[in-house]
Amino acid sequence: TKEKKGGYMKEKQEQIVMRISFWSGVIFALAELVMTIFSKSQSVLADTVYDSIELVVIGLTIYIIPLFYKPVTEKHPFGYAQLESIVILLKGFMFIAVMMVLIINNIQIMLNGGNEVNHMQVSMFETVLTCFSMMILLILMRINKKVTSPTVDVEIYGWKIDVFSSVGVSIAFFFSSFLVNTPFAFLSPYFDQIVAIVLALGMMK
Repeated sequence: TKEKKGGYMKEKQEQIVMRISFWSGVIFALAELVMTIFSKSQSVLADTVYDSIELVVIGLTIYIIPLFYKPVTEKHPFGYAQLESIVILLKGFMFIAVMMVLIINNIQIMLNGGNEVNHMQVSMFETVLTCFSMMILLILMRINKKVTSPTVDVEIYGWKIDVFSSVGVSIAFFFSSFLVNTPFAFLSPYFDQIVAIVLALGMMK
């Protein structure tokens, strides 16, 4: 039937979007992990944690997407559609918990004298991430034009957050690299933690 065919197409569309998002996320998370170790930046670490949680949830979502489209039965009179909302809620609670830990950790680092990082290096890295994030976002939005779903909408929203956060961090670190010769030079060891906290608060929203 036409309705069944539409459901099948929607399911396939979701699978394609989630798989592209998953493998792109793997590459991003690995790059961010290497950069975190190399630069010791808390801001890049926040991005790494965000993308890592995203990967766990995406992997789970890919596995259960077929259940969303299973027909209603006597044993399951409401079907499995509610799983979609449960996964989205789970994702939200995981982000909030982890970002709260990151915020507390950054406050502790600031109380211990802060952590100096190469600001221009972080800025350049985030600029590269912005370009690639934008490319993935445009691909996902193009695929999702004809068929939409809450799961895919949330995933695309996640990539939008990635783009805007990377742009913000890149610009912030670019200008902060010039703090040394200004009266605000004392902020330099704390700047990375301040950005990481702002980033975490934005991601929690």
